[in-house]
Amino acid sequence: MQNRKDSLSELPEELFDHAVSFLTAKELVTLGSVKKTIYAELKESNTWQLKEPLGLIKTMGVKPKILQEIQDMAAIYSYKNLYEKLCYIKQWADEIHFSWELILISGELSAINYAIEKELISNKTHNRSGENPLYLASFSGSVDAMKLVMEKLDIDPNELTGAVKRSLFHAAAWSGSYDAIEYLHFLHSAGILQHDHKTEDDHGNEPATYVDWHVKELSLNAKCKQALLDPGLKKDEYKLPEEKKLHLEP
Repeated sequence: MQNRKDSLSELPEELFDHAVSFLTAKELVTLGSVKKTIYAELKESNTWQLKEPLGLIKTMGVKPKILQEIQDMAAIYSYKNLYEKLCYIKQWADEIHFSWELILISGELSAINYAIEKELISNKTHNRSGENPLYLASFSGSVDAMKLVMEKLDIDPNELTGAVKRSLFHAAAWSGSYDAIEYLHFLHSAGILQHDHKTEDDHGNEPATYVDWHVKELSLNAKCKQALLDPGLKKDEYKLPEEKKLHLEP
């Protein structure tokens, strides 16, 4: 494997993606574990678009049945964001029981639209942990995914979910997405979201605690902390979801 890895790193860029597509799942995992230059290239290569064998996703502990369902749907185009978010919840990945959970965590708009059109999710949907689609979209870290779920499913953003009653701020902080955190500040300032960045779960933990627990990369940790403590950094860039805007008008 070492020789193959060294050879790959010396390939011209136009041949790299093609060569990677022939690696076995075990070799993909090895590449991912070393986290060297070759892995940085992997993250940008078409490996993330492979439907078979799902490479690194298989190492996260998700049930094979769920992975097979995702593979059969072919709804997720790139597994990059899904893999990165699963890294934050690896010890709980075996508690994922539905394919729609992975779709939402991926944050891909086309995949989420697919789940909505196939009636896999609605405003009454919850997973076995009690989390709704908006919570999982917030965990994806994608502001566009959050907007899509809010507008199409009209889920109450103030619902506290899960066994310990987490807010959307907890989900965004856990995901390491300062963009999602800033968007939630905007919703709070607009009067749509009642909970703020100081809201505690049932164990007394604020969203900032989730950043410390799960976001280990120092610069990203710092950005998330800054976003939590400095509301409205980008509030002028956002618009209210259409449905929520109608409710606010006199």
